Amino acid sequence: MAEFWVTAFNDKQEMWGMNPAKSAELTKHLFIENRLKNYQFQELDMDEMRKRFSKVQYM
Repeated sequence: MAEFWVTAFNDKQEMWGMNPAKSAELTKHLFIENRLKNYQFQELDMDEMRKRFSKVQYM
C-alpha cells in the first residue's frame, strides 16, 4: 500500500488535490450563515467509531 502513495505523489506532486471537498464548502457556509466562530470537533479513532456504529440497527 505504501508504494501506491509514493508512486501517486511522485506522479502528481499532491495527495488530495488543491480544491476543497464539497462537505468542506458546505460546512464553511453553515459557519458563515450561523455566525459560528469556533467549534471543537470531537476526535474519534476508527475503533471508537466501530463501537458506536455497531450498536446502530439498520432497517
